Amino acid sequence: MHFSSDKEFWYVLFVYGGKEDKVVNALSAHFKNEEIFPFVPRKDKWFIGKGKKVKEKELLFPSYVFIETKLTGSEFIGLTAEFIRTSSDIIRLLRNSDNDSDIAIRDHERGAWLHLLGREKHIEESVGFIEKDKVFIEYGPLKGLEGIIKNINRHKREALIETEFMGRAVTMNVAVQIIKKI
Repeated sequence: MHFSSDKEFWYVLFVYGGKEDKVVNALSAHFKNEEIFPFVPRKDKWFIGKGKKVKEKELLFPSYVFIETKLTGSEFIGLTAEFIRTSSDIIRLLRNSDNDSDIAIRDHERGAWLHLLGREKHIEESVGFIEKDKVFIEYGPLKGLEGIIKNINRHKREALIETEFMGRAVTMNVAVQIIKKI
């Protein structure tokens, strides 16, 4: 397929809860010869199981499937419209505004998400410390992004962060380990 752009775009599908991986697999199978790469962003989450803390991967955005491609908005719609319309698991394609062609995640948002998610498309645990009332992240995806941290729950090993998603401010908890408080 010839692309009219060398730029990467991300599009987002709103799907029925619990169907995220099924939609990713269906998209991958249906468009296997096309340059579209569906994924479901995940995050590390600590759970207590059998008296021990266990780290698992959890959906970052339940009911959403992301698609990475070089297809422009009109090319993407042309290629996927019939599949989206006929799938019983997909509710709709998200848009940034009322404009039907404004469907790609904005570049600055995608850049921030690329930093947080990394190659594996999941937010790993960050590690840091607190000095007085200020958080310092030593390593992990939150390093350099301490400004988006709104709250730390040391007991649950979570940081409440605020960032943008499809033009709206969203807050979410991500894994963080605070190794010391100075």
